[in-house]
Amino acid sequence: MNTVGFSMVTLVLMGGCVSVPESPYRDPGEVRGGGTEFTAYDVQQSVVTMVDYMLSSESLDRKIKSQFLSTTPVVAVMPIANKTYRIFDLQSMTQAIESKLVNSGRFDFVDRGAEKMLIAEKVHDTDSVLTSDAGATDIGVHVRADYLLAGELNEIRDSYGKTRESYYKLTMKLLNKKTGKIDWSGEKEIRKVATRPTVGW
Repeated sequence: MNTVGFSMVTLVLMGGCVSVPESPYRDPGEVRGGGTEFTAYDVQQSVVTMVDYMLSSESLDRKIKSQFLSTTPVVAVMPIANKTYRIFDLQSMTQAIESKLVNSGRFDFVDRGAEKMLIAEKVHDTDSVLTSDAGATDIGVHVRADYLLAGELNEIRDSYGKTRESYYKLTMKLLNKKTGKIDWSGEKEIRKVATRPTVGW
């Protein structure tokens, strides 16, 4: 075999061994990971589920139509309270809920930095805005909104043998500032199970 032919064969063989770099991009809706952590996918699915529940509620629709005949109700979305064992920022979930509701056209929004800071401070000072109507109403007094949308993410852990389990529950309530009543509430539950490997944990 001449030198040119040998070189061509070598290039072909080498070309067959060249690996194409894997794309760093992923579909946001793709399920990733197999542990018990609350992931970005869980955030996305929880937001979609909860907002869809709220927007499809016939009971809430009737209440809004009876109270806001020619106006669009203003809602303030309070920061989701993290009641899990894990330390992570749920601001992305709060923002995603707000964005999805904005795009629905059903509500107007409080979007003033100072008021959002006040909401965050009040939520931090209140033991639970979901179990204390008085606490939520106190927040409402300081915020120019018709509704306050509050939420909590809770976690229950369990383990047995080589298996560990985390049960997450996202609870949300829409408080009517004028009446002091809850006009809508919803829950989203996620159960995640992982088996302990031979080495690890």
